[in-house]
This record gives sequence, structure tokens and C-alpha cells, in this order.
Amino acid sequence: MKSKKRLLVLLFLIILIAACAKEPIVKEKKIAEETCKNECEKEGKYCIEGGYIECGNFDIDSCLEVGLSVKCPENSYCVNSQCIKKEEQPSEEPIIEPTPEPISPSTTCQTNLDCDDNNASTVDKCFTESGLCAHDSYVLCQTNADCDPVKLGFPAKCYDIGEISACLTCSSDDDCRLGYCQQEPLNRRKCISRLKGQINVGVIEFKSLDTQFSNLFYCDEGGSKMLRSPCFENSQIIEEHNFLDVFNNQDGEIVFDTFIGEQHALSVYYLPTYIENQAQKYGITDLSINLDVEGPFDITAPFPEAEWTTPIGRPVIGSDKLLEFFTEEINKQNIDTSNYDFVFILFFDDWDLKGRETKFTSTANFVYTFINVQTSGPPGVTDDPLEAMIHEFIHLFEAFDKYIEPCPRGNYWSCCKDPDGLVEPNKIPKYPQNKACLMCGGIPLNEDGESQAPQDLFEVEICDKTAEEIGWK
Repeated sequence: MKSKKRLLVLLFLIILIAACAKEPIVKEKKIAEETCKNECEKEGKYCIEGGYIECGNFDIDSCLEVGLSVKCPENSYCVNSQCIKKEEQPSEEPIIEPTPEPISPSTTCQTNLDCDDNNASTVDKCFTESGLCAHDSYVLCQTNADCDPVKLGFPAKCYDIGEISACLTCSSDDDCRLGYCQQEPLNRRKCISRLKGQINVGVIEFKSLDTQFSNLFYCDEGGSKMLRSPCFENSQIIEEHNFLDVFNNQDGEIVFDTFIGEQHALSVYYLPTYIENQAQKYGITDLSINLDVEGPFDITAPFPEAEWTTPIGRPVIGSDKLLEFFTEEINKQNIDTSNYDFVFILFFDDWDLKGRETKFTSTANFVYTFINVQTSGPPGVTDDPLEAMIHEFIHLFEAFDKYIEPCPRGNYWSCCKDPDGLVEPNKIPKYPQNKACLMCGGIPLNEDGESQAPQDLFEVEICDKTAEEIGWK
């Protein structure tokens, strides 16, 4: 009798443990399901007004994403997922297809070459996560004016290719000052830039008419010194600095001696120093970044409406809308960006000081990199805009993110990839790590995916896999 009771108790415990073990997986799946949102209505490649898109499920969630969005040039419209010149069709009105075309003919592709349809006027693309092929037409053109970067999302010119003319970023290596011209799936050819040699970077700063900049204080807190905004009550103010003066300090940093060691308030001019120091670790000694700062210029026009919000409530405006908005501001204020190889657009956002919604989340495309700069707290110390700037800048040199979203190992929104997202992947014990990889962002604390934010850029490294992607290894 006693043995039967023991057996029943043991069976109950096994069931209970099994149920508990499944709980984190359910939570993780629930996070992904609750946070994803369809970006388009139906699967396939089909015409929309002004161009065409490709819609499908290209990642691990259950929602539809836009895999490709093409705008047809002026005097043309979309027919059968291709941009057709108006004079080639009797109809003067855009044609909207009622049903999408199938994406594939192949469901087993691994590379773009597997999707070659032997058609010189299409671009062949393999979505490796879904194993599906897409065949995308060139953006046709007659002159360079048809290749508007605001409409395309990348800088391009009109090149003759056989019997057609198309918008491409390059036709040969001579068109690429910082790299070489490479065959690409989405726009046929593009310049692959290498983070070497001399690079001219422009930083164009914007703000609202009433943007508030915080004051930063070097505080004596009863014998211990700290840089804060503001000082604690009953603390003595040793020095006072305006946020904008610190952020645009041409020396690159202001160093304060505090009770926890040196504290660095980094400015935007520290960006070349950081990247050049990281390059030297990999034996790259010919890199020289020239950085110019213009502004801040006042913006009076309302920002575009957010398309969605992040899990922590920050609004997201697509890079195409930001490109259109800031290009109009640059033209309106007669700002010349022609001498720069790369351009950062910075907006000083005082949302936390004035209790209003932040304008947008930092993002980038092949024309500009858009950075939202929070105007409270010491720059380069908290909510670091410099880390975001360098992260997005490195993307332009073919570097990929080193985090997974959502985290498959624990109940976290994201976590660093192992080993590519770890500064010391062979460290024993592996966790906790001591620094963060730039393209992941957090310092991993355990194998479940938990991490903490770095204190400043001195705790952030360009890791080996990223160095390989940008041509340093």
C-alpha cells in the first residue's frame, strides 16, 4: 500500500516538473505572437499604386512582412509586377492587380544563384529562411532624374544595360570611391564600401524651435565626485556644462575624476577616434575619418506619423518617410552634403525633459543614417547616441546585427548570438562577459540571454565576426 502511495506521489511530481519546464517556452512564443504585426495584406508579389511589393513571412514569427518595395519611375506604372512605360500601354491609369503572383518557382533555394530564371531583365532573390525565390524587375529609367534616391531608398544613376536602362548604384568599380561594384539581388549592382582609407563624414544636426537641452553638473557629494544631471540634494556643484556644448565638444571628450574612476562625457567628435582605435586592433592603419558637424538647424514642419511602436513604446517611422522628410529640410535650408561620403542626420529630442512622445527611433538606409539624440543626461554615458551612430554606420559596410529577436534561449526580447555576438566567446567560464559587441549592444550575463547595458563606449568592442564582414580580417 505504501509503495503505491509513493508511486502516485512520484508520478504527480513528474507531471508537475514537466508542466513547469514548458512554461518559459509558452511565454517566449506568446511574446513573439503578441508583438508581431502584419506589414502587408496578402502573400505574393503584386502591384500597388505607384509600384509593386513582395509580401510574405520571411522570419520566425507568424506575421507577414514586406520583403521588397519598388516604386516605378515617373511616366510609368505597374503591370504584372513590372514597371511599364506609359507609352507602351494604351491605358493612362495605373493598373492595380487584384491577385498576387506566386513568389517561387523554387522552394529549396539556398543562394540567389538557385533562383536564376535566365531572364536578364529580372533580379533573382533567394529568401533563405523561407526557401522561396523572388524575381524582381529593374527600376527602369531614361535619365538620372528618374533615379530619385528619395523614391528608391538608395543613391543611383541611370545606366544602359543591354536593351534597357535601369537605376543602379554603379556600373563598374570606378563608380565606387570607397570600394567596388558588386552584383546584388535587389538592385542588380551596388557599391560595396570598405572601412579603409580616407572617409569624409558629415553630421547634420536638427532640433525643434523649443528643444530643451539639459545642464550637466560635476558634483561633489560629500567627498565623492560624480557627473550628473542634476546633482543630488545638498551636493556642491564644481562645474556646470550645457548638453549641446558637451555633445559638440571638438576635443572629443571631457574627463572627470570621480569616486568610481574616470568618467568620460564623449562628444560626437569621438566617433572617428573610436572607430580608428578599433581598426588598429585588427592591423588596419590606413583608416582616417574626417568628421564635420553642421547645425543644429530648426525644424518647424510636423514629423511624419509613426507606423508602429516598439515593445517599450517608442514610435517607429520608416526610413523612407524619414528620408523624404529630412531631404526636404536639407533642401529648404540649403545644406550642401555633396562633399560627404556618408551623412548622419541627428535630431535632438527632449521628450523625457518635457514629458512628450519621442519623435522616432534611430534607423538608417543607403542615403542617410537617422539618429534620435536624447538631450538629458551626460552624452556618451547614458542612452548613448554615439553607440547608436557607430552601430548604424558599421551597417553601411555590410555588417549585420549580432542579436536574435526574440531571444530563443530565455524570456527576453532579444539576446546576443553565440559566438558572433560575444567579445570573448572562448572565455572560461563563458558568462558573464566583460564587454559588449557593438552589433549586439548588451553585455551578456548568462547563457539564458540576460544582459546589461554598457556604461559607455569603453565597454563596447567591434567583435571578430563584424571585423570580418567590414573587411578588417
